Amino acid sequence: MRDSLRTLGAGCLLAALASTTTALAADSLYFKLDRNLETARHRTMGFVFPLTWYQPDQLAEGAAELQSGKVFNKSPDRVDECEEVVSMPTSMASHHAGVIYGGVCTMTIDGRRQRAAICLDNMVGDSAIRLLPATASPANDRRTAALLMLDVCYGT
Repeated sequence: MRDSLRTLGAGCLLAALASTTTALAADSLYFKLDRNLETARHRTMGFVFPLTWYQPDQLAEGAAELQSGKVFNKSPDRVDECEEVVSMPTSMASHHAGVIYGGVCTMTIDGRRQRAAICLDNMVGDSAIRLLPATASPANDRRTAALLMLDVCYGT
């Protein structure tokens, strides 16, 4: 009886660890995204930050903002166009008015056009790129861009 409980306990523990790992991979380390990707709640401070998704007529402006980070960092990569762009303030205080940007964009990387999630912190110029698989869904791409922005470019 005791051995079967140990086995059952170990199995439950492994299942719990697997589901925790899956949950962490699907969400940000520092933020909890709402279901509609409209807000991000900071896990330790509790602040709720609005996520502003650009409208189709604003995407060129968002792509230019993301490209400015590549120029600032002297990167040869180029943001050609974006399907999605999101921005978020980096502070709740008006006197620290930084903004981070994220996007799902087509970029020229090493001379080849590729789809990627990209982010930029406009206060310090940090940026990051994560290549997207060709088979990814638009909803998943949007979430990937938001998570990259929150995990990599926020607070760097």
